[in-house]
Amino acid sequence: MPSVVIPAHNEKMVIERCLRSVLAEPRLENLEVIVVCNGCSDDTAQICRDFDEAIVVIETDVPSKSNALNLGDEAASTFPRMYLDADIELPEGGLKATFDAMKGSIHAAAPKPVFDTTGASLPVRMFYSAWQRVPYFNDSMIGSGVYALTEAGRARFERFPSIIADDGFVRLQFEAHERRCIDTARFVVRTPQNMSQLIGIKSRVVAGTDELHRTFPELSAREETSQSSAVKSMLFKPHLWPCFAVYIYAKRAIRKRVALKSRTGALGQWDRDDSSRGG
Repeated sequence: MPSVVIPAHNEKMVIERCLRSVLAEPRLENLEVIVVCNGCSDDTAQICRDFDEAIVVIETDVPSKSNALNLGDEAASTFPRMYLDADIELPEGGLKATFDAMKGSIHAAAPKPVFDTTGASLPVRMFYSAWQRVPYFNDSMIGSGVYALTEAGRARFERFPSIIADDGFVRLQFEAHERRCIDTARFVVRTPQNMSQLIGIKSRVVAGTDELHRTFPELSAREETSQSSAVKSMLFKPHLWPCFAVYIYAKRAIRKRVALKSRTGALGQWDRDDSSRGG
C-alpha cells in the first residue's frame, strides 16, 4: 500500500482537482493519502474532509512546506511514498507507473511534466517551449512539485530541511543512476498567465537553488548544470530563435529580481502565482 503526502497552504482553488487525480487511479488499492494543511486561512482542510473520509487531514498553524512534509512523513505508514504539491494533477496511470518504476537501484522517481499554457501569453508559451529543451528535462530529472521515494531512498536523509528547494535537496541525495524520470507517466502543471508572474515564481526557484547550494555544498557535485547542448540545438534551429530570445530575457530578469530581493532582505517572501490556480 503506497502513500501520498500533500502539503497544502491555502489551496482551496486547486486541492479538489489534485485529490481527484490521485484517487482516480483505478489500479492502486488501499492508497494512503495525507494532506497537511499548513498555515491555512481558508477552508482547504474542510474541502479535503468533505472530498473523501479516507483522506487523513492534518492541520498546523506553521505556514511551512518543509514542516508540512515532515508532519506528513510522521503520519504516513507505508512505502513507496509520493510527495505532491497541491496544484499538481496526475493523469490516470501516472501514480502507479511512477511507483512501479522504483526497482533495483532506482530509489527516486517522478513523472514528466506537461505544461498547460491555456490562457497564457505568447511570451510565456515561448519560454516554456525553450525551457523544455534544457538538460534538466532529459537527464534523470525528479522534482518540480512531485517525486516518489522508496523506503531506502527516504532513509538517505533524516528530515526535510527548512529550505525553499525541497525537491532539489531530495534529487541531489541520489546519483543519476539511482533516480528516474518516467517516460510513460505525466503530471500537469498550469503555467502563469504572463511574464511578470512567470518571473516571480521562477525567481523563487532560482533563490531556492542558490540557498540549497550554500546550505549543502557537498551535494552540488551531483548537480547537472550545463545547458550548452540545449543552447546549441536551438541555435541550429532558426524557428526556435524567438523562443530562445524570450528564454534568455527571462533568465536575466529572474537573476535581477533575485539580486534585488537579496539586497532588500525579501528572499524569504513567497512568490505565488494565483493565476494558474484559477484566482
